[in-house]
Amino acid sequence: LESVLSDNANIKNPKTYNYKGPAHYVNILKEGSVELVNVANNHTYDYLEAGYVDTLNTLKEAEIEYFGYDNYQIVEINNIRIGIIGVLGWNYKDAKNDIDKAIEYLSNMNVDLKIFNFHWGEMRTHQFNETQEKIGKYAIDKGADLVIGHHSHVLQGIEKYKDKYIAYSLGNFVYGGILYPYDTDSVIFQIKF
Repeated sequence: LESVLSDNANIKNPKTYNYKGPAHYVNILKEGSVELVNVANNHTYDYLEAGYVDTLNTLKEAEIEYFGYDNYQIVEINNIRIGIIGVLGWNYKDAKNDIDKAIEYLSNMNVDLKIFNFHWGEMRTHQFNETQEKIGKYAIDKGADLVIGHHSHVLQGIEKYKDKYIAYSLGNFVYGGILYPYDTDSVIFQIKF
């Protein structure tokens, strides 16, 4: 969820693009059967802490689960416990620390599967970069079962590493920030465990 959902937060973070919709836009997610969103991205704090808190409260009221930063999500499906983590992947050192912390938490929670969702890479670049590759492989080395990335707003490669997948960027599933996006290609990545 690369946007703020708030009726109250009005002070913008001083940057080029600030994304915010009114709180009732959460109904778009509900009507689209979106059940879980990642809030770890470069627009979550577009309207500072107030906008972030409003967004989390709006999601809670709409009964849409969220994950990202220190918000770890555990979902149980058919008696399988799935840990889902959202991390910013701008630099290897910070991401590595976030991965280590999350893996320790998920191990203590006895999850069966660990899925990491990274906000990383370069805008409008179809080739993933070395930092993404290092972070993705590190996550799998530490125990991730699947790595999914986004931020470039275009498709990037999918790599099989140690019999697990790294989908570097799935493009934009839905994008309301620009009327005519640069690239409208997207995929839904399906995997069976």
